[in-house]
Amino acid sequence: MLYCYWPHRQAIWPYRLMVRTTGFQSVNRGSTPRRATRKSCSKSSINLPNFKKTTYIRVACVVLIVVMTVVLVGNSFGWASAFGYGVIVKSDTYYPVTYVVDGDTFKINASQDEATQKIVTIRVLGINTPETVDPRKSVECYGPEASQAGRDVLNGHKVKLTFSPNRELKDKYDRYLAYVYRDDGLFYNEYMLKNGFAKEYTFGTPYSMQSEFRGIEKEARGAKVGLWSACH
Repeated sequence: MLYCYWPHRQAIWPYRLMVRTTGFQSVNRGSTPRRATRKSCSKSSINLPNFKKTTYIRVACVVLIVVMTVVLVGNSFGWASAFGYGVIVKSDTYYPVTYVVDGDTFKINASQDEATQKIVTIRVLGINTPETVDPRKSVECYGPEASQAGRDVLNGHKVKLTFSPNRELKDKYDRYLAYVYRDDGLFYNEYMLKNGFAKEYTFGTPYSMQSEFRGIEKEARGAKVGLWSACH
């Protein structure tokens, strides 16, 4: 046992230390501890903080390795996709539509292997259809018609998605914000606006086709098609 005197604590504290070749004097049991000088018992000579720092770094490295292993193995076995991770939606690929929620929201299988399910949700960018499924709201005027139009247009088809360069890729509900093109070239966003199933909708930063969509909505409103006739 070696005793060191810390000037800032004004007390004698025992520390079990690795005694260096110089600078420390051992004390026999039962004898009065000898005060060590500031030089012979400095904090830097004890190396306790360094030992703790090294331990923390080692623990952090182990945790990082474990997390990376879980992610890699999870991607291999499809675990990540089950929780919505590890899925990358590409803008040059057609994906099968699996379920139409309503006129502006649907789901696709983003897996490249049709035998594997990687379901992600798409929120059609720049439009808003009357509500039918929100439990906080009643069914809105022309909502059922808009939802049925979505099912008629999208079910049984594959779609390609493109994204606005000046907007976020996903919204706060983890839905991809996208322009939607059907496998025969039909531009879904435009179709819903032109036929009066949807209104132009901007939330937050303007998207790249905002002016075009507002022009299409104006024409549909003037022609009184769809909801512009039934609800106004």
